Amino acid sequence: MNHSVKNIAKTLRDSKKQGTPVVVFTGAGCSKSAGMPLANELLTEINKKYKGNFRGLSDKEKKDYGLCMSKLTPHEQKTLIEKHIAKAKINWAHIALASLLKNGYLGKVLTFNFDNILNRACSLDNFFPPIYDLKVLSEEYFTAIPNQSIVHLHGQWSGFQLANSDEDTKIQASKLKNYIKNTINTSPTLFIGYSGGADAFFKLVEENFIGQHRLFWIDYAKEPNQNVKQFIDVNPNHRNFIGEQDADRFLLELAIELKCFPTELFKDPIKHLREICEFVNQFPLPTADTEIDILEDTKKILAIVDANKPNFTTLKLAEALHTQKFDYIINQTQSSTKAYF
Repeated sequence: MNHSVKNIAKTLRDSKKQGTPVVVFTGAGCSKSAGMPLANELLTEINKKYKGNFRGLSDKEKKDYGLCMSKLTPHEQKTLIEKHIAKAKINWAHIALASLLKNGYLGKVLTFNFDNILNRACSLDNFFPPIYDLKVLSEEYFTAIPNQSIVHLHGQWSGFQLANSDEDTKIQASKLKNYIKNTINTSPTLFIGYSGGADAFFKLVEENFIGQHRLFWIDYAKEPNQNVKQFIDVNPNHRNFIGEQDADRFLLELAIELKCFPTELFKDPIKHLREICEFVNQFPLPTADTEIDILEDTKKILAIVDANKPNFTTLKLAEALHTQKFDYIINQTQSSTKAYF
């Protein structure tokens, strides 16, 4: 186990007890392994797809993410991002974040990302936190956002506005100033997957962090970029840079250290499915000899499998259920069939 992970886990544990759970800021690096492109990859795509929009721009300007995004209409920006979100998988960084959020070790996850991967990861654990889009939410409501929430700082893919261009992010940073100042100074803070470039948001952190609580900067790179280095060097005892960290591995190790992983889905999938069934209302169609109560039938199958888990050694449960090999399941569990039918 990474020594840094143990130290951060202690901070999460202590902060939860003190009622000031850690706030996490996530950037594109947290969604990379899910299939979401980084800014430079999106730049390559839009320069190819919308090259007619960039006539007159120099080669250097064509590498400016904010400038290039400003040349696209809001609909074009949204369509570009939606395509990748539709293909994205749920990665382990977000599964770990979901488990830490559900167990109260994180106060909020504030993300620069537009995707819905964390929402989907939470649903795997039968956890449905409130989600807020600060691009469209009025500033007066920011302080009412509760803990165990997902907060989109620059908008979300299904919203009507996305802060993509330099001008948009500058306006959004101004709107977020008081909220971010309050957030980063009332609990420990962890940044992961966020480059910390010379953008309007990073300046908010740089200008408003007063060091009342510890700040962790988790980075894939071995060394911080110049902006982050200058920020960390102000007080490296309270501002901790931890490099060479893969987001999936780092967050999973953190969740394991805090005993939040594996979640029920991976620890006991049958129990997890049975618990989900208990949240479903009674099947509405009348039951007769020739009809099937889909919910009760599912519960019975899961009960049989649950009672005979050791018998399932040669066939994966998922394969048995997805290929509807119920005869196999029943033959493997004849000894307990009568108990459930």
